[in-house]
Amino acid sequence: MSLALFPTRAALLNTAVANSEEYWTGHRAECRDLHVCGVRPDYQGKGAGKVLVRQGVREAQQEGEDFVASVLYGEKNRGFYGKVGMSVQASGTAGEGGGIALFTS
Repeated sequence: MSLALFPTRAALLNTAVANSEEYWTGHRAECRDLHVCGVRPDYQGKGAGKVLVRQGVREAQQEGEDFVASVLYGEKNRGFYGKVGMSVQASGTAGEGGGIALFTS
């Protein structure tokens, strides 16, 4: 997705990055990146997304790390992260039915 096509999301991302510095310093300064992750519509609601997120959490925990995720989300998808045991630490919304949230497990 090109953020040039969605200027409000680009502004939201820039603000979120600036406001999230406290979460991405110290022991979290070195982190894993997963830039795009999604589940095909015909597999949504069948547990595939939960498997993917839980695997990422498990791998981080095996390395003795906290699991923290900055997530650009559509409003309909925000509840998904709570269902996999994550809690919101900070969030912001965009005018297009979505936003960004910082989740921890």
